[in-house]
Amino acid sequence: MKYRHAAALALVTWYLIVPPKGPSGQIMNGAPISQWRIISSFDSASACQKWLSDFRASAKTEVDQKKKGMSGGEWTAAQWQDLFRSLLLEVGGYETFCVASDDPRLKSK
Repeated sequence: MKYRHAAALALVTWYLIVPPKGPSGQIMNGAPISQWRIISSFDSASACQKWLSDFRASAKTEVDQKKKGMSGGEWTAAQWQDLFRSLLLEVGGYETFCVASDDPRLKSK
């Protein structure tokens, strides 16, 4: 029985999913996960989480590099935070998460 369980786990793929966007391009908060978009797949949860973590870090790095390239005081802290959020939201970064391919929430109801 343990062998069968291990074999079943080996077949699970992990998806990086993002919430759907409405007609105006805004993220649709509260949409059922069955309506979310799969943007990538991974062989393991850790690989998916690493990609997501790396993406978030690269968005922050991009913001930091833009800050360095500007002469001081041109943007407020709130404006930089908005830029960071917009980079993440391009792919639903704050809401984006990893989910197993066999997660029942992915099935339409």
